[in-house]
Amino acid sequence: MIPIIIGLGVTVAALTVKSGINAFARYKHLTPVEIAGFNNIKINFNRPDRNFMTNKGLVDRNLLEKLKQYPGGFLPNMNENEACLILGISNDEIMKLDTKLLKQKHRKCIISNHPDRGGSLYIAMKINRAKEILEKSYLLKR
Repeated sequence: MIPIIIGLGVTVAALTVKSGINAFARYKHLTPVEIAGFNNIKINFNRPDRNFMTNKGLVDRNLLEKLKQYPGGFLPNMNENEACLILGISNDEIMKLDTKLLKQKHRKCIISNHPDRGGSLYIAMKINRAKEILEKSYLLKR
């Protein structure tokens, strides 16, 4: 009976330590903005004296403005509009979109988000899918 109790105690201790290590690993990758959100702290993004941190450094004010305009998330079925947003193709560039420009935009986007360089595999798949959609699109000048 005593060996069973000791075994259960060691198992519970091991699982507790493992859970703590996993929680800390997730916590390391959170930004201050995300932590504030989890704690129901409202952040005023319009204050000029504040800089916001991400995992890679300070967030640019222009980027924050763009992020506020776009609600985020991906559509269930990607369309040309979402593909242009993903690849960073502006309204002016849509009018002159050809295979060369599409290739440049795709390359720039995939280099900064490639899984081999710490990027997300999911985001890389979305970038590649966006390129495929625009290659078949009527927007592309051939």
